[in-house]
Amino acid sequence: MSRLNDDAFPEEYTEEENPVSNRFLSRSKFALRFGRYFLLLLLAVLLIGIILANREHISVDNFRRLVAKIDIGVSKSSGHTGDTIEFDYDEDGKVAVFKDGLVYLTPSKLKIMDNRGTEFFSVNTGFTQPEVLTTQRFVITFDRGGTRLLVTNSFAVVFEKTMEEPILTVSVNEKGYIAVITLSSRYKNTLHVFDNNFTEIFSWQSAERYLLDVAVSPDNNLIVLSCYNTKDGNNAAELVCIRTGKEEIYWTQTLVEGLPLEITFKNENTICLLQEQSLSYYNKEGKKTADFNLENRFIQQYSIRPEKYSVLVLSGSKRGNSTVCIINNNGEKTQEIALEECVVDLSLSNNRIALLGEKNTFVCSASSSKILWQRENKGNIKNVC
Repeated sequence: MSRLNDDAFPEEYTEEENPVSNRFLSRSKFALRFGRYFLLLLLAVLLIGIILANREHISVDNFRRLVAKIDIGVSKSSGHTGDTIEFDYDEDGKVAVFKDGLVYLTPSKLKIMDNRGTEFFSVNTGFTQPEVLTTQRFVITFDRGGTRLLVTNSFAVVFEKTMEEPILTVSVNEKGYIAVITLSSRYKNTLHVFDNNFTEIFSWQSAERYLLDVAVSPDNNLIVLSCYNTKDGNNAAELVCIRTGKEEIYWTQTLVEGLPLEITFKNENTICLLQEQSLSYYNKEGKKTADFNLENRFIQQYSIRPEKYSVLVLSGSKRGNSTVCIINNNGEKTQEIALEECVVDLSLSNNRIALLGEKNTFVCSASSSKILWQRENKGNIKNVC
Protein backbone atom coordinates (compact mmCIF):
# COMPACT_ATOMS: atom_id res chain seq x y z
CA MET A 1 0.00 0.00 0.00
CA SER A 2 1.46 3.27 -1.07
CA ARG A 3 1.24 6.51 0.86
CA LEU A 4 1.20 10.00 -0.45
CA ASN A 5 3.38 12.63 1.09
CA ASP A 6 1.26 15.35 2.63
CA ASP A 7 3.73 17.85 1.28
CA ALA A 8 2.53 17.09 -2.26
CA PHE A 9 -0.58 19.16 -1.62
CA PRO A 10 0.14 22.40 0.13
CA GLU A 11 -2.60 23.62 2.40
CA GLU A 12 -2.73 27.07 0.83
CA TYR A 13 -3.30 27.21 -2.95
CA THR A 14 -3.38 30.59 -4.73
CA GLU A 15 -4.28 31.68 -8.29
CA GLU A 16 -0.74 32.95 -8.80
CA GLU A 17 0.61 29.44 -8.28
CA ASN A 18 -1.85 27.89 -10.86
CA PRO A 19 0.11 27.27 -14.13
CA VAL A 20 -3.04 27.82 -16.27
CA SER A 21 -4.83 30.86 -15.07
CA ASN A 22 -8.56 31.41 -15.30
CA ARG A 23 -7.88 34.47 -17.46
CA PHE A 24 -5.92 32.36 -19.99
CA LEU A 25 -8.71 29.75 -20.11
CA SER A 26 -11.29 32.46 -20.65
CA ARG A 27 -9.30 33.97 -23.52
CA SER A 28 -8.77 30.55 -25.09
CA LYS A 29 -12.47 29.76 -24.99
CA PHE A 30 -13.24 33.13 -26.59
CA ALA A 31 -10.63 32.55 -29.34
CA LEU A 32 -12.03 29.08 -30.11
CA ARG A 33 -15.60 30.39 -30.16
CA PHE A 34 -14.60 33.32 -32.40
CA GLY A 35 -12.65 31.03 -34.74
CA ARG A 36 -15.62 28.67 -35.03
CA TYR A 37 -18.03 31.51 -35.82
CA PHE A 38 -15.55 33.02 -38.29
CA LEU A 39 -15.22 29.71 -40.15
CA LEU A 40 -19.00 29.33 -40.26
CA LEU A 41 -19.34 32.89 -41.56
CA LEU A 42 -16.63 32.25 -44.17
CA LEU A 43 -18.38 29.09 -45.34
CA ALA A 44 -21.72 30.94 -45.53
CA VAL A 45 -20.16 33.74 -47.61
CA LEU A 46 -18.50 31.17 -49.88
CA LEU A 47 -21.79 29.31 -50.33
CA ILE A 48 -23.65 32.54 -51.12
CA GLY A 49 -20.92 33.49 -53.62
CA ILE A 50 -21.22 30.12 -55.36
CA ILE A 51 -25.02 30.45 -55.51
CA LEU A 52 -24.83 34.00 -56.91
CA ALA A 53 -22.20 33.01 -59.48
CA ASN A 54 -24.35 30.11 -60.67
CA ARG A 55 -27.80 31.56 -60.05
CA GLU A 56 -28.73 31.29 -63.74
CA HIS A 57 -28.10 27.54 -63.61
CA ILE A 58 -29.89 26.85 -60.33
CA SER A 59 -33.45 25.79 -61.06
CA VAL A 60 -35.93 23.03 -60.30
CA ASP A 61 -35.47 21.74 -63.83
CA ASN A 62 -31.69 21.43 -63.46
CA PHE A 63 -32.11 19.74 -60.08
CA ARG A 64 -34.53 17.21 -61.59
CA ARG A 65 -32.07 16.53 -64.42
CA LEU A 66 -29.32 15.89 -61.87
CA VAL A 67 -31.49 13.52 -59.81
CA ALA A 68 -32.60 11.70 -62.98
CA LYS A 69 -28.98 11.29 -64.14
CA ILE A 70 -27.92 9.99 -60.71
CA ASP A 71 -30.82 7.55 -60.64
CA ILE A 72 -30.10 6.34 -64.18
CA GLY A 73 -26.38 6.12 -63.46
CA VAL A 74 -26.94 3.97 -60.36
CA SER A 75 -29.59 1.70 -61.86
CA LYS A 76 -28.12 1.30 -65.36
CA SER A 77 -25.66 -1.58 -65.49
CA SER A 78 -24.65 -1.41 -69.16
CA GLY A 79 -21.17 -0.26 -70.16
CA HIS A 80 -22.40 2.66 -72.29
CA THR A 81 -19.50 5.08 -72.76
CA GLY A 82 -21.51 7.97 -74.16
CA ASP A 83 -19.31 8.20 -77.26
CA THR A 84 -22.19 7.43 -79.63
CA ILE A 85 -25.86 8.34 -79.42
CA GLU A 86 -28.12 6.50 -81.82
CA PHE A 87 -31.69 7.37 -82.78
CA ASP A 88 -33.86 7.18 -85.87
CA TYR A 89 -32.97 10.12 -88.09
CA ASP A 90 -35.51 12.17 -90.00
CA GLU A 91 -34.32 14.40 -92.86
CA ASP A 92 -36.77 17.08 -91.73
CA GLY A 93 -35.54 16.82 -88.14
CA LYS A 94 -33.62 19.41 -86.16
CA VAL A 95 -30.93 18.82 -83.52
CA ALA A 96 -29.88 21.50 -81.01
CA VAL A 97 -27.85 21.83 -77.81
CA PHE A 98 -29.90 22.16 -74.61
CA LYS A 99 -28.21 22.36 -71.19
CA ASP A 100 -25.74 19.42 -71.06
CA GLY A 101 -27.53 17.40 -73.75
CA LEU A 102 -29.50 17.45 -76.97
CA VAL A 103 -32.89 18.30 -78.36
CA TYR A 104 -34.11 16.26 -81.33
CA LEU A 105 -37.19 17.59 -83.12
CA THR A 106 -38.97 15.86 -85.99
CA PRO A 107 -42.32 16.70 -87.60
CA SER A 108 -43.98 14.15 -85.32
CA LYS A 109 -42.06 14.26 -82.02
CA LEU A 110 -39.80 16.28 -79.71
CA LYS A 111 -37.22 14.42 -77.62
CA ILE A 112 -35.01 15.87 -74.90
CA MET A 113 -31.87 13.88 -73.98
CA ASP A 114 -28.71 14.23 -71.93
CA ASN A 115 -25.23 13.88 -73.43
CA ARG A 116 -25.40 10.08 -73.17
CA GLY A 117 -28.63 9.85 -75.12
CA THR A 118 -30.79 9.17 -72.07
CA GLU A 119 -34.27 10.41 -72.86
CA PHE A 120 -35.79 12.71 -70.23
CA PHE A 121 -38.95 13.67 -72.06
CA SER A 122 -40.80 13.30 -75.35
CA VAL A 123 -43.99 14.82 -76.71
CA ASN A 124 -45.90 14.60 -79.99
CA THR A 125 -45.66 17.72 -82.15
CA GLY A 126 -47.55 17.30 -85.43
CA PHE A 127 -45.44 19.90 -87.27
CA THR A 128 -44.94 20.23 -91.02
CA GLN A 129 -41.77 22.38 -91.00
CA PRO A 130 -40.32 21.99 -87.50
CA GLU A 131 -38.02 24.67 -86.04
CA VAL A 132 -36.32 24.72 -82.63
CA LEU A 133 -34.74 27.40 -80.39
CA THR A 134 -33.12 26.82 -77.01
CA THR A 135 -32.30 29.05 -74.04
CA GLN A 136 -30.77 28.25 -70.66
CA ARG A 137 -34.28 27.43 -69.37
CA PHE A 138 -36.54 26.37 -72.22
CA VAL A 139 -36.89 24.65 -75.57
CA ILE A 140 -39.10 26.62 -77.99
CA THR A 141 -40.42 24.70 -80.99
CA PHE A 142 -42.79 25.87 -83.69
CA ASP A 143 -44.20 24.92 -87.06
CA ARG A 144 -43.00 27.36 -89.72
CA GLY A 145 -46.03 27.96 -91.93
CA GLY A 146 -48.24 26.27 -89.34
CA THR A 147 -49.92 27.71 -86.28
CA ARG A 148 -48.59 25.71 -83.30
CA LEU A 149 -46.03 26.97 -80.77
CA LEU A 150 -44.71 24.69 -78.02
CA VAL A 151 -42.45 25.53 -75.04
CA THR A 152 -41.00 22.83 -72.76
CA ASN A 153 -38.41 22.37 -70.06
CA SER A 154 -36.57 19.05 -69.65
CA PHE A 155 -39.61 17.17 -68.36
CA ALA A 156 -42.87 18.86 -69.35
CA VAL A 157 -44.74 21.20 -71.68
CA VAL A 158 -44.93 24.57 -69.91
CA PHE A 159 -46.72 26.54 -72.66
CA GLU A 160 -48.66 25.70 -75.79
CA LYS A 161 -50.26 28.16 -78.18
CA THR A 162 -52.16 27.84 -81.43
CA MET A 163 -51.83 31.11 -83.31
CA GLU A 164 -54.72 32.42 -85.41
CA GLU A 165 -52.46 32.98 -88.44
CA PRO A 166 -49.50 30.97 -89.84
CA ILE A 167 -46.15 31.50 -88.08
CA LEU A 168 -43.28 32.95 -90.13
CA THR A 169 -40.56 33.14 -87.48
CA VAL A 170 -39.98 33.14 -83.71
CA SER A 171 -37.23 34.61 -81.53
CA VAL A 172 -36.56 34.52 -77.79
CA ASN A 173 -34.23 36.43 -75.47
CA GLU A 174 -32.48 34.96 -72.44
CA LYS A 175 -35.11 36.43 -70.10
CA GLY A 176 -37.66 34.19 -71.83
CA TYR A 177 -39.59 36.84 -73.77
CA ILE A 178 -40.87 35.25 -76.99
CA ALA A 179 -41.62 37.24 -80.16
CA VAL A 180 -43.71 35.65 -82.92
CA ILE A 181 -44.23 37.04 -86.43
CA THR A 182 -47.31 35.72 -88.20
CA LEU A 183 -49.08 36.34 -91.46
CA SER A 184 -52.18 38.52 -91.28
CA SER A 185 -55.41 38.58 -93.22
CA ARG A 186 -55.80 42.36 -92.80
CA TYR A 187 -52.16 43.52 -92.64
CA LYS A 188 -48.80 42.56 -94.05
CA ASN A 189 -47.80 40.83 -90.79
CA THR A 190 -48.58 40.78 -87.08
CA LEU A 191 -46.09 40.72 -84.22
CA HIS A 192 -47.00 38.98 -80.94
CA VAL A 193 -44.85 39.28 -77.80
CA PHE A 194 -45.16 36.95 -74.77
CA ASP A 195 -43.45 37.59 -71.42
CA ASN A 196 -41.63 34.92 -69.41
CA ASN A 197 -44.92 33.93 -67.78
CA PHE A 198 -46.20 33.21 -71.32
CA THR A 199 -48.76 36.00 -71.21
CA GLU A 200 -49.22 37.93 -74.44
CA ILE A 201 -48.30 41.48 -73.44
CA PHE A 202 -48.11 43.18 -76.81
CA SER A 203 -49.18 42.85 -80.45
CA TRP A 204 -48.37 45.10 -83.40
CA GLN A 205 -49.88 45.10 -86.88
CA SER A 206 -47.71 46.11 -89.83
CA ALA A 207 -49.69 47.61 -92.71
CA GLU A 208 -46.80 48.89 -94.86
CA ARG A 209 -43.88 46.54 -94.13
CA TYR A 210 -43.25 42.83 -94.45
CA LEU A 211 -41.66 41.72 -91.18
CA LEU A 212 -38.64 39.45 -91.75
CA ASP A 213 -37.02 38.96 -88.33
CA VAL A 214 -37.39 40.23 -84.77
CA ALA A 215 -35.28 40.62 -81.62
CA VAL A 216 -36.30 41.66 -78.08
CA SER A 217 -33.77 43.57 -75.97
CA PRO A 218 -32.33 41.95 -72.81
CA ASP A 219 -34.27 44.43 -70.64
CA ASN A 220 -37.46 43.64 -72.62
CA ASN A 221 -38.09 47.34 -73.35
CA LEU A 222 -37.24 47.47 -77.07
CA ILE A 223 -38.23 45.37 -80.07
CA VAL A 224 -36.23 45.67 -83.30
CA LEU A 225 -37.56 44.30 -86.59
CA SER A 226 -35.94 43.82 -89.96
CA CYS A 227 -38.49 44.72 -92.62
CA TYR A 228 -39.16 45.19 -96.30
CA ASN A 229 -41.07 48.44 -96.86
CA THR A 230 -43.40 48.55 -99.89
CA LYS A 231 -45.01 51.94 -99.19
CA ASP A 232 -45.35 54.11 -102.31
CA GLY A 233 -43.34 51.58 -104.30
CA ASN A 234 -40.32 52.30 -102.11
CA ASN A 235 -39.34 48.63 -101.81
CA ALA A 236 -36.57 49.30 -99.30
CA ALA A 237 -35.10 47.13 -96.56
CA GLU A 238 -35.38 48.77 -93.14
CA LEU A 239 -34.74 48.41 -89.45
CA VAL A 240 -37.71 49.40 -87.32
CA CYS A 241 -37.62 49.82 -83.54
CA ILE A 242 -40.69 49.97 -81.32
CA ARG A 243 -41.01 50.17 -77.57
CA THR A 244 -42.82 47.38 -75.79
CA GLY A 245 -46.43 48.36 -75.25
CA LYS A 246 -46.36 51.39 -77.57
CA GLU A 247 -47.90 51.39 -81.04
CA GLU A 248 -45.85 54.19 -82.59
CA ILE A 249 -42.48 53.53 -84.22
CA TYR A 250 -39.52 54.67 -82.11
CA TRP A 251 -36.99 54.92 -84.98
CA THR A 252 -36.25 53.52 -88.44
CA GLN A 253 -33.07 52.99 -90.47
CA THR A 254 -32.90 52.34 -94.22
CA LEU A 255 -30.58 49.44 -95.14
CA VAL A 256 -28.44 49.53 -98.29
CA GLU A 257 -26.14 46.48 -97.97
CA GLY A 258 -28.64 43.92 -99.23
CA LEU A 259 -31.53 42.09 -97.60
CA PRO A 260 -31.29 41.48 -93.84
CA LEU A 261 -30.70 37.85 -92.87
CA GLU A 262 -30.83 37.95 -89.07
CA ILE A 263 -30.98 40.44 -86.23
CA THR A 264 -30.17 40.09 -82.53
CA PHE A 265 -29.32 42.09 -79.39
CA LYS A 266 -25.79 41.57 -78.11
CA ASN A 267 -26.57 43.54 -74.97
CA GLU A 268 -29.00 46.26 -73.90
CA ASN A 269 -27.24 48.88 -76.03
CA THR A 270 -25.92 46.89 -79.01
CA ILE A 271 -27.95 45.57 -81.94
CA CYS A 272 -26.28 43.24 -84.45
CA LEU A 273 -27.60 42.91 -88.00
CA LEU A 274 -26.36 40.52 -90.67
CA GLN A 275 -27.04 41.46 -94.30
CA GLU A 276 -25.92 39.95 -97.56
CA GLN A 277 -22.80 42.14 -97.70
CA SER A 278 -22.18 43.37 -94.16
CA LEU A 279 -22.32 42.70 -90.45
CA SER A 280 -23.49 45.95 -88.82
CA TYR A 281 -23.88 47.19 -85.26
CA TYR A 282 -26.31 49.82 -83.98
CA ASN A 283 -26.98 51.34 -80.58
CA LYS A 284 -30.45 51.35 -79.04
CA GLU A 285 -31.10 54.81 -80.52
CA GLY A 286 -30.63 53.48 -84.06
CA LYS A 287 -27.19 54.96 -84.75
CA LYS A 288 -24.71 52.71 -86.57
CA THR A 289 -21.62 52.21 -84.41
CA ALA A 290 -19.57 49.63 -86.36
CA ASP A 291 -19.50 47.68 -89.60
CA PHE A 292 -17.70 44.61 -90.95
CA ASN A 293 -17.63 44.44 -94.74
CA LEU A 294 -17.88 40.98 -96.31
CA GLU A 295 -15.94 42.16 -99.40
CA ASN A 296 -18.34 40.48 -101.84
CA ARG A 297 -17.74 37.04 -100.31
CA PHE A 298 -20.51 34.47 -99.97
CA ILE A 299 -21.90 33.61 -96.54
CA GLN A 300 -21.77 29.83 -96.28
CA GLN A 301 -22.74 29.55 -92.59
CA TYR A 302 -23.13 31.98 -89.70
CA SER A 303 -24.19 32.53 -86.10
CA ILE A 304 -24.64 35.98 -84.57
CA ARG A 305 -26.41 34.85 -81.38
CA PRO A 306 -23.40 34.70 -78.97
CA GLU A 307 -23.23 37.72 -76.67
CA LYS A 308 -19.62 38.80 -77.24
CA TYR A 309 -18.86 37.74 -80.81
CA SER A 310 -20.29 36.56 -84.14
CA VAL A 311 -19.12 33.75 -86.42
CA LEU A 312 -19.15 34.08 -90.21
CA VAL A 313 -18.05 31.32 -92.59
CA LEU A 314 -17.12 33.10 -95.83
CA SER A 315 -15.87 32.05 -99.26
CA GLY A 316 -15.22 33.47 -102.71
CA SER A 317 -17.83 31.05 -104.10
CA LYS A 318 -20.84 29.19 -102.76
CA ARG A 319 -19.03 25.83 -102.57
CA GLY A 320 -15.46 27.09 -102.30
CA ASN A 321 -12.96 26.63 -99.46
CA SER A 322 -14.16 28.27 -96.27
CA THR A 323 -12.69 30.97 -94.04
CA VAL A 324 -14.08 31.14 -90.50
CA CYS A 325 -14.10 34.72 -89.15
CA ILE A 326 -14.71 35.66 -85.50
CA ILE A 327 -16.03 39.24 -85.25
CA ASN A 328 -16.27 41.18 -81.98
CA ASN A 329 -18.97 43.74 -81.16
CA ASN A 330 -16.81 46.57 -82.51
CA GLY A 331 -16.95 45.05 -85.99
CA GLU A 332 -13.30 43.88 -85.74
CA LYS A 333 -12.09 40.47 -86.89
CA THR A 334 -10.33 38.88 -83.91
CA GLN A 335 -9.68 35.38 -85.28
CA GLU A 336 -9.54 33.70 -88.69
CA ILE A 337 -9.34 30.00 -89.59
CA ALA A 338 -8.76 28.95 -93.20
CA LEU A 339 -10.02 25.50 -94.21
CA GLU A 340 -9.27 23.57 -97.38
CA GLU A 341 -12.87 22.51 -97.83
CA CYS A 342 -16.40 23.89 -97.78
CA VAL A 343 -18.28 24.13 -94.48
CA VAL A 344 -21.85 22.87 -94.85
CA ASP A 345 -23.07 23.20 -91.24
CA LEU A 346 -22.15 25.04 -88.03
CA SER A 347 -23.08 24.83 -84.36
CA LEU A 348 -21.98 26.79 -81.27
CA SER A 349 -21.95 26.00 -77.56
CA ASN A 350 -19.85 27.25 -74.61
CA ASN A 351 -17.35 29.19 -76.74
CA ARG A 352 -16.78 26.14 -78.96
CA ILE A 353 -17.53 26.13 -82.69
CA ALA A 354 -18.35 22.87 -84.44
CA LEU A 355 -17.90 22.90 -88.22
CA LEU A 356 -19.10 20.19 -90.58
CA GLY A 357 -16.99 20.21 -93.72
CA GLU A 358 -17.42 18.14 -96.85
CA LYS A 359 -14.53 15.86 -95.77
CA ASN A 360 -13.94 16.49 -92.06
CA THR A 361 -15.61 17.63 -88.88
CA PHE A 362 -13.77 20.29 -86.86
CA VAL A 363 -14.06 21.84 -83.41
CA CYS A 364 -12.34 25.17 -82.75
CA SER A 365 -12.46 27.89 -80.11
CA ALA A 366 -13.91 31.38 -80.53
CA SER A 367 -10.82 32.77 -78.77
CA SER A 368 -8.16 30.92 -80.77
CA SER A 369 -7.20 30.28 -84.38
CA LYS A 370 -6.24 26.71 -83.58
CA ILE A 371 -8.33 23.69 -84.52
CA LEU A 372 -8.92 21.82 -81.24
CA TRP A 373 -10.28 18.59 -82.73
CA GLN A 374 -10.65 17.09 -86.17
CA ARG A 375 -12.07 13.84 -87.51
CA GLU A 376 -12.62 12.52 -91.00
CA ASN A 377 -16.26 12.14 -91.95
CA LYS A 378 -17.38 8.56 -92.45
CA GLY A 379 -20.70 8.04 -94.15
CA ASN A 380 -23.30 10.58 -95.19
CA ILE A 381 -23.15 13.20 -92.40
CA LYS A 382 -25.61 16.07 -92.78
CA ASN A 383 -25.58 18.04 -89.52
CA VAL A 384 -23.27 18.92 -86.64
CA CYS A 385 -24.25 19.82 -83.09
